[in-house]
Amino acid sequence: MPDEKVLQVAILIWGCVFCAIAAICIFLSSNYDREKRRYLILMESFASMLLLMDAMAHIFSGYPGVPGSVMVRISSFLVFLLSDVVLLCFHIYVCVYLFSKRERRTLKRVKAGYVIAAAEVAFVVISQFTHWYYYIDGDNCYHRAPLYIMSILLSAAGLLIDLTLLLQYKKRVSRKLLFSMLSCIVLPAVAAAVQAFRYGMSLIDFSVGISMIIMFIVTMTELNQEMYQLISREGKIKERLEIATILNKCIAELISGEDEDAAISNLLRIISGYFDGDRSYIVQIDEKRNVCTNTYEYAMNGVTAEKDNLQEVPMEMLVIRLRTNGRPDTGEVPRPARVIKAMPVALRMTPVRNRA
Repeated sequence: MPDEKVLQVAILIWGCVFCAIAAICIFLSSNYDREKRRYLILMESFASMLLLMDAMAHIFSGYPGVPGSVMVRISSFLVFLLSDVVLLCFHIYVCVYLFSKRERRTLKRVKAGYVIAAAEVAFVVISQFTHWYYYIDGDNCYHRAPLYIMSILLSAAGLLIDLTLLLQYKKRVSRKLLFSMLSCIVLPAVAAAVQAFRYGMSLIDFSVGISMIIMFIVTMTELNQEMYQLISREGKIKERLEIATILNKCIAELISGEDEDAAISNLLRIISGYFDGDRSYIVQIDEKRNVCTNTYEYAMNGVTAEKDNLQEVPMEMLVIRLRTNGRPDTGEVPRPARVIKAMPVALRMTPVRNRA
């Protein structure tokens, strides 16, 4: 086998393996949208088979005997057929990303893509009997037929439809995904234009393999970003739920029982527990005199109470004392196990005697 052919076969097999691995990775990514995931797996899988069959066609081209004759015919047929199947999967994948099911049933260009794909498959099958696209000679070598260019033009028509859809509805997809989809159009189109005049190189299949690699990388990036956003949203929802639960507990404490002081003490205990604090205060502010008075305090067992030391304290002194928790002021905010930067909060309280 010539060195050039060995290199082609090696590249095709490498691309085949990569696309197969990509299909498996996407299959295992169960958090991805089910419909998009399905067609992306099919696209990567069929691309893997396409590259493998193209490699087989090169290996068995000119191989003598019945095995060579059978393999070169099967592989050549599947190369043409799978090329059309990959383009069909790509068309469906683009439409799934851009449109709802209702839009896909009504848009004419979506239907036109299906018609072109069906025509491509039909011509490939007919060509096995009429040799429109290619033929295999007595030495088991592949040769193009006069209507080979028709296979290129039909594929180009399908890609042109996808290109117009992507450009018109580009705002419906991210820039990265748009780039990967456009690569699946531009690279095969350029390769097909070159291959139409340069015989013997599998440029189209090379470009398909590269496009599938780009598609896989971008898809995994998008999936990771979606997962990060989902986890972030779940974290925020959980935090809001915790806050709502704490507020409900606080309200329940305030409206239950007859002892107002005990209810407020329990409220401060709940708040202190939520923030993992060792103490919590309620401070009454006298704006005219610019002083604060600690009216209620909760302190954990073993923690010294500070209520008596926080009576009619100047506002600026209270800020320092609450921030440092009685220690020398270093200008740094303490960092407990659960880091919370909390400025002192003063609640303007009006005594309510009849809480009913």
